[in-house]
Amino acid sequence: MEKIYQGLTAHRGTLFWKTYLENTRSHWYELYLYCLEKYAPERRLETLRATISQQWQNGLPVIEDLLAKEAYQESLSVVEETLASLLQSTRRERDWSPESSLIVTVPGVFSHGDRLESKQTLLRYYQQVATALSQSERVEALQLQLIAIENSFNWSVMLEAFKNAQVSETTRRNLFQSWRDHIIRITVGRFWQWGERKADSSWWLPWLLESIADPEKETERFQGRIRQWLKDCQEKKEPSRQDFSALRLLTHDLAEIRGENWHRYPNFQAVVLVPSNLKTPDAPSRQSFLQQLAPNDLWNGVMAYWQNHLDRWIPQPETARKSDYTEQAKWVAALCELSPTAYQNLLTQWRVQHKQRRNLWKALEKLGLS
Repeated sequence: MEKIYQGLTAHRGTLFWKTYLENTRSHWYELYLYCLEKYAPERRLETLRATISQQWQNGLPVIEDLLAKEAYQESLSVVEETLASLLQSTRRERDWSPESSLIVTVPGVFSHGDRLESKQTLLRYYQQVATALSQSERVEALQLQLIAIENSFNWSVMLEAFKNAQVSETTRRNLFQSWRDHIIRITVGRFWQWGERKADSSWWLPWLLESIADPEKETERFQGRIRQWLKDCQEKKEPSRQDFSALRLLTHDLAEIRGENWHRYPNFQAVVLVPSNLKTPDAPSRQSFLQQLAPNDLWNGVMAYWQNHLDRWIPQPETARKSDYTEQAKWVAALCELSPTAYQNLLTQWRVQHKQRRNLWKALEKLGLS
């Protein structure tokens, strides 16, 4: 092995070997690092530092060594280099700083849990450097970063952390905003229907997140906004798909709070709400704060919406593929549970418009609908 190391060292400057020994994906690179660790550990750190841009984890042992030597300014340079490598795939976040946004909210950075501990280690090293350089604001911001990695879906923990952090109001606002947007993005990405993934802030979840920071002051405002939003949904001639998705989530959360077993409306729960699609990591926290802030009559208002307007959302027979009307029949069964009058009106209308669709009527009859 020593002869292999000597040969690699002797020729590492040549174009041929330079290509392999400076490429972190090369097996020769891995072998070279192994040899360096055994025969020249001081040069191993040099090699790791030279390849941080290719593999951000290579910065960790370099930073650890510099911290042990109390070379804090140089440690800061390597920390920044390592973070740049970690964030380079995101493109949009190359100018990230601990005071600008929570790193856990940066898309793609925490998509793989296998390196979670290494990322936490990097932030802890950054915190040690900031402490040594008397950067108190950054130390506190990095503490928030570490808390968020473990607890971003626990609203109570995050609120307490934002409240207690000794940071400027600008930093606090930046980090809270990034956390809020992250929760909305995760929620929307999980349950938004029909391919629609972009949501604005004009619905109840953003308002709830805005209100929880100061519930004594904001509860009344939140209740007024959600009542008005529900009223607007009821009055729209052409409600949006976003309204539908937001109403589904709200109905599900209120039902969970109430312990609703849906024995009266099993088809409505299974077909319209589809509870398996509404599970998000922060659901317990979201429902807990919704229970605290929501108006007492919200459940009745939401169910009144579905009873009066579910027929708007039933898939039209002409959208069926290959004359398979199973989905339409299931939605009609849900309508029958919620609003028998609307159900009868719909069937009367379909008997005229879709009289020739024999498979439609077979699908309805199969569910006992006619």
